[in-house]
Amino acid sequence: MRYVTSLRSLNLGGYVGMTGPLPASWSVLTQLTELVLAGNQHTGFLPASWSALTGLVTLDLYGNKLEGLVPSGWPSGLSTGTMTRLTLSGNAGLCGTLPGWFGSSSKVTTAGTNVSQACGITTNTAGGLLSLKAAAGASWPSGLSGWVAGTDPCVSGAVWQGLTCVAQTQPYTDRVDRVDLRGLGVAGTLPAAASTLGTLVTALLLGNGNAWSGTLPGAWAAAGGLRGLRWLDLSFQTALTGTLPDAWSQLAALTRLGLAGASGLQGSVPASWDTGMSAMGSNGIVITSASDLSYAYGLTGTLPPSMRYVTSLRSLNLGGYVGMTGPLPASWSVLTQLTELVLAGNQHTGFLPASWSALTGLVTLDLYGNKLEGLVPSGWPSGLSTGTMTRLTLSGNAGLCGTLPGWFGSSSKVTTAGTNVSQACGITTNTAGGLLSLKAAAGASWPSGLSGW
Repeated sequence: MRYVTSLRSLNLGGYVGMTGPLPASWSVLTQLTELVLAGNQHTGFLPASWSALTGLVTLDLYGNKLEGLVPSGWPSGLSTGTMTRLTLSGNAGLCGTLPGWFGSSSKVTTAGTNVSQACGITTNTAGGLLSLKAAAGASWPSGLSGWVAGTDPCVSGAVWQGLTCVAQTQPYTDRVDRVDLRGLGVAGTLPAAASTLGTLVTALLLGNGNAWSGTLPGAWAAAGGLRGLRWLDLSFQTALTGTLPDAWSQLAALTRLGLAGASGLQGSVPASWDTGMSAMGSNGIVITSASDLSYAYGLTGTLPPSMRYVTSLRSLNLGGYVGMTGPLPASWSVLTQLTELVLAGNQHTGFLPASWSALTGLVTLDLYGNKLEGLVPSGWPSGLSTGTMTRLTLSGNAGLCGTLPGWFGSSSKVTTAGTNVSQACGITTNTAGGLLSLKAAAGASWPSGLSGW
């Protein structure tokens, strides 16, 4: 919209599906005389840059979810000589003193806000916290009795248990940084409304010892939602169902995502996470153990090439996913910090990537019981060195064949039971099985001319 610089009037009010922050870039729309965004679901702060909208006669922001101070520069730009109506009413998160002529003018309405009150925790954030309590219902622990509407979790003497607050610059009081409800026996459907915790919360820890149910809310990743999260833990929540949301590709600040043991989740890793993981990588993602980035037991599909962006990954265990298929991604060769990689008991096919010789830090590589085939790459022994590696498990891949190269051939660190290693590579077991499935399907109609099968 910033390009429509001759725009004079814009009414986008009453669209309850209209969300997200007010664009600071609209400050260039200096021809505007009327801007109506009432009755939407906009979140975040009033843009200081809108003081440049000096021609505004009407600005109506009624009934959104805006928060924070009215910018000190607004009265000088939105002048009393031009403006006839500034409606801020119905935004409970707005707070603090009205600056300049706004404070004494009947042109400015603030009913249903916290204007004239000190800026503490915003109503939006408190609402996100209380949505967790509401979802839990009778299962809400007595030990969390301090979660009371209308109180500030971060003021001195507050009794909102399970929260960590951090200091903020005045006039704002401390804000919630971390929510940790692990091990408290909380049960309920994950509420989409928890997205209103906002972008400043960095850790939401709801797993291990609770019993959350429902699907993973895509709304958590909406603009103004939980995009500041660096750690999200829903591990061992066996009643969760559905798939990994495409929208979570927008949780680009994440460094730790715990879904281990959430056995009701299904589907594959969304292709859209490729973009999200790329953004995480550019933000310096640090993942140091398998539990930091773990997927649920019910997941299927192929290994995501997007993992190549998580270059500081040290340990990854995705073993035992019988629905996990497809080739081993050659692009994972950039994960040079890996010390442990476990893909045992899946259904991976194809050849061992020659490029994985670059994984020089590997101590354990477990590929047991897949459907891999072909030669062990000649470059692997030089990269996967005997000085570092303690276990290379190739067993249970009947299609693997040929001579083991280098030190692999004489080392007890390499196990090959149930393969055809040391046998010449002819037709692979995988391929032969595919051919014979055609014969089996034909049954008695199989031609005598194909008796050699």
